[in-house]
Amino acid sequence: MGWVRWPGRLQKIDTGLLIRVLPSGVEIWVDGGHNPAAAKMLAAEMRHRGAPEDPLFLVVGMTKSKKLKNFLKPFAGIVDQLYAVPLTGDHEYHPPADIAATANELGFSGRLAKNLESAIDLIARQNSTLPKNILITGSLYLAGEALAISKITPD
Repeated sequence: MGWVRWPGRLQKIDTGLLIRVLPSGVEIWVDGGHNPAAAKMLAAEMRHRGAPEDPLFLVVGMTKSKKLKNFLKPFAGIVDQLYAVPLTGDHEYHPPADIAATANELGFSGRLAKNLESAIDLIARQNSTLPKNILITGSLYLAGEALAISKITPD
């Protein structure tokens, strides 16, 4: 048996525009997870990727057909900040304001960004503690956008 490579599934971004604006030591991870089971797996995995005191930031965009609160619940208690972004293309998505409000309701700071690049730029300009890990998640469309911006193509 061999290994399967599945782009956009817990994939580290280590090249391209998104990572270049961040200081060294900050890692960007991308996962197209969009349901509660994926969120539970991602939350557990991100806990293992840093010390408990290391800040974790999420960048989230989701299609309207997915259950936003159920997706975000597993991240409660481990996420410091969430940046809500719209999806590009012709997709019905949860308004970023709804995503941010749900994050705030669950106890982590929900903020708005006009797009994925702007979310990463806002994170890079933090005057407070920068995260060790940033997870871009909530939609396969958003994962694809992150890979495209970073000029990462499937082999």
